[in-house]
Amino acid sequence: MQENRVHIPSKFEALFQPHRYKVFYGGRGGAKSWNFARALLILGESKPLKILCTREIQNTIADSVHAILAEQIKLMGAESVWRITDNAIQCVNGSVFLFRGLKHNPDGLKSFEGADICWVEEAQKVSADSWDKLIPTIRKEGSEIWVSFNPDYETDATWQRYMINPPPDTVIVKVGYEDNPFLPDTLRREAEHCKLVAPQKYALIWGGEFGARIMGKRVYPEFVRHLHVSLTSLQPLPSLVIRGWDNTGLSPACVITQLGSTGQWRILREFIGEYVGITDFAEGVNLWCQQVFGAAKVRYRDIGDPAGRNRDSSKMSPADYLKRLQIFVEDGLQTFKVRREAVAERLTKLVNGEPSILIDPSCKMLIEGFEGGYAYPEIGVSGLYKPEPDKNQYSHIHDALQYAATKLFVFGDAMRKPANSQRRQLSPLAA
Repeated sequence: MQENRVHIPSKFEALFQPHRYKVFYGGRGGAKSWNFARALLILGESKPLKILCTREIQNTIADSVHAILAEQIKLMGAESVWRITDNAIQCVNGSVFLFRGLKHNPDGLKSFEGADICWVEEAQKVSADSWDKLIPTIRKEGSEIWVSFNPDYETDATWQRYMINPPPDTVIVKVGYEDNPFLPDTLRREAEHCKLVAPQKYALIWGGEFGARIMGKRVYPEFVRHLHVSLTSLQPLPSLVIRGWDNTGLSPACVITQLGSTGQWRILREFIGEYVGITDFAEGVNLWCQQVFGAAKVRYRDIGDPAGRNRDSSKMSPADYLKRLQIFVEDGLQTFKVRREAVAERLTKLVNGEPSILIDPSCKMLIEGFEGGYAYPEIGVSGLYKPEPDKNQYSHIHDALQYAATKLFVFGDAMRKPANSQRRQLSPLAA
């Protein structure tokens, strides 16, 4: 394939120049992924290359850019030189695309030390720890790291690493829908209409500015990042550990919390599973708790979704499976309005001059949800909103937090105390 067989917009010319880091960012419609894929296919056909395609979380090949590359191969008429398999894409000259996630497989990256190019897609989600493990792996002389993302927050590891403190030999390019000569008229009209009627939303979605992509009305307008998110990691206390669970389905979630001596609710860690059963997920939570709190004389209060008592075809419920791990979950309250208010009042109260809820900065999905990812969807373009938020990647961890809040606090008091109106069984640490 020759480069002139497919048009690459001039904004992406730097992809064909030698640089250690090639960082492309911006809003929707800029075709960053498409042009990265095209450029890599052109380069891969020009000479044998080992290309690693990665992102923070990849549970299945469907989570990767495999489908984008396969589509571009067809659009470029290159099926005769590229062989597409379920887990890889290979060229007749020996070039190969391989796909891996970063977060759950750091040791597996060691086999990619010979990679010529690493493409990190949706890089705004990549943690500092993942970057620290990936970069030394891509060590071959002349190797390159390509980074594509839509910005979320200025505090994100990717923004800090490449935009605030860019390493040597970094090229940075902002790309918008205006730079895409193939942008469908339908999408262009959507962007211009959004710019006219909702300029703040336009800046986030189309302009590549900071902030959660608010697709509706925020569930928690009471949340203020600089007030409710700790500047440093929260340290565990020698006290009861309270875990909130969304313990149904294949996307379980758990928040690890404690109450401080003043009654401040401290959110230490979030856990979110994707396509995983409750047993495997809970074993991972228990392991983390053992490492952080130790195994001796630690007690847990576990609060979850009442639907977790619904039984499956084997007459077992999620609550039953958790009992096998010595996790005894009491039912939180299920009414959404009650759940929202139980958390919202925490956000509006001060305890001894401090916020009555404080969140560890590692709880990224929880924080993004507070800032607008967890939202009431608009009904058409009516300006009216549904009474409950969308089920999305933010809802599970917020459900877990809400279930815990409904049993910890009796809202309405100026200073809430833990509710002890019913007997409960505390969970010992599962060894």
